[in-house]
Amino acid sequence: MAEGRVRLRSNVVARDDAWHLVPGEVLIARRPDLMKPPNRPTQLQTDESMYYVSCGVCSRPINVIMREGCTQCSHGPTPQQLEQAQEEHRRGLEAVEEERRRRPADD
Repeated sequence: MAEGRVRLRSNVVARDDAWHLVPGEVLIARRPDLMKPPNRPTQLQTDESMYYVSCGVCSRPINVIMREGCTQCSHGPTPQQLEQAQEEHRRGLEAVEEERRRRPADD
């Protein structure tokens, strides 16, 4: 994904039957039956629903494992992936801090 591009996925759907458009973490909370066979959630919904689930080995969510690494989990990042994730995280924190400096403080 190109740096600076904003991605947005709406949580608002006008159709009652458009569950395939609902983010996975919302779907698992509101309609967990739709995440189980014979239903077929999208791959994105499956990924989104797993994002906040704790690992059965180290008890940390996957976003933390991918950013900090893990010596206990076989699914942890490679050294190259870990370095890239930490660099992206650092750049993100710097961008947030820069934006905070540019905006006047709320009174």
